[in-house]
Amino acid sequence: MSINQVGPTDESAERDLPPPPVVEVPGVHVGEEVDPMSTSFLFRFWTLPCFRDSTLTGVASGFSVGALRAIRTRNGWKGLDVFVGLTAVVSGVSWIYCRANYRRERERAEAMVALALDPPPPPGTIEEIEI
Repeated sequence: MSINQVGPTDESAERDLPPPPVVEVPGVHVGEEVDPMSTSFLFRFWTLPCFRDSTLTGVASGFSVGALRAIRTRNGWKGLDVFVGLTAVVSGVSWIYCRANYRRERERAEAMVALALDPPPPPGTIEEIEI
């Protein structure tokens, strides 16, 4: 071993290392599609894609507009009504938008995987077509 080398230089030492442990949290499956007839997602709704983002967007917009309404009208109940209503509406719209983008990206990824597994023929070749 020379002065500049810190550890073993042969590649076998790197290959003998065990793989890092996989940490699994029971009941949490990130990115899992939800069966429309199942109600199990109600007990783990925080693991659904887009839930956190849409909820935070709705709460932030509802709070800001509700606070402005409460300050402007000097009535806290009107501000609270605006907060609750706007939170529900913005969260729902944000959820729909985010899920549409999620599905589009998932379909694009599946198409790329399919293309990688079965690449098209190179240009300039003639394929036989069955009739």
